[in-house]
Amino acid sequence: MTPSSAIVELAKMPVADLARDIAAQRTRVAKIRMDIHAGSEKDTAQLRRERRVLARMLTVLHRHGPAPASEGLKEAAKTATIGRRPAATAKRTTKKKAHSPSAA
Repeated sequence: MTPSSAIVELAKMPVADLARDIAAQRTRVAKIRMDIHAGSEKDTAQLRRERRVLARMLTVLHRHGPAPASEGLKEAAKTATIGRRPAATAKRTTKKKAHSPSAA
């Protein structure tokens, strides 16, 4: 399937179904990423392909614009943080030393 035909098919999907598929795709990407790091998956290009599919899905979803909250969107919002890094909350505990010219 070519990327342009995939986008056309995704654009025809209802938003709730698209959101459900996005949640499933995020789970698939996270599993492949973990398998690669664990050493059980050797095909790193598979991760790239799946991430591109996810990006296409998200692009189509954002093109639909703001949609009313539906069950599919609520489910996608619950799983939206899979594969993302948590925000850094801890501040640096050590201060940088000020550079001062030495007196000679």
